[in-house]
Amino acid sequence: MDNTYHKMNLDIDLLEKTIEMINEEGIEAFSLRALARKCNVSHNAVYRHYASKEELLSECRNYVTESFTKTLEASIEGMSLDDLEVASKIGYAYIAYFQANPTHYGFIYNEDSKLNLTLSLDYIEGNYGPFEVFRKACEALTIKYKLPREIGLKKLVKCFSIVQGITSFIINQNIKLDGTWDEVLKGMFEA
Repeated sequence: MDNTYHKMNLDIDLLEKTIEMINEEGIEAFSLRALARKCNVSHNAVYRHYASKEELLSECRNYVTESFTKTLEASIEGMSLDDLEVASKIGYAYIAYFQANPTHYGFIYNEDSKLNLTLSLDYIEGNYGPFEVFRKACEALTIKYKLPREIGLKKLVKCFSIVQGITSFIINQNIKLDGTWDEVLKGMFEA
């Protein structure tokens, strides 16, 4: 086994391979020993990084959530949250993130992911970070345009649902489109 991995490279490889394996085989079939084989390291190398399967899965959730949240935040960096263009920037960034990382989608949105997501226009401590980016923008627009909060919530759920649905279509290899996604997405989120 190759034990010459730099610690940081191995950390990322362990996380990415875990996500890949869970998408392919399911969480029940996943083991740290199988992960070690897939990464071509000893099982002791895996245990030096993660004491348990639960610890590794928790770190995978954090890894995907932080990476995804940073991507969404970067897409609107320097913009005012009440700018109408913010919603489209976030929508496109959301889709692009999962096009580049399709295994992250299956991992974070599977029923075993322990995703904590409450669809609300109000801030909720510990709510899913990527959704929080959507929520803040929608709340700012609701305030700017003096919409009733229940209308703001409906718009938030609608926007988030559309982006979720389109993303699931794009990354699902069994779903075909008569045309290109670039053509379909052009102007999709414009006000």
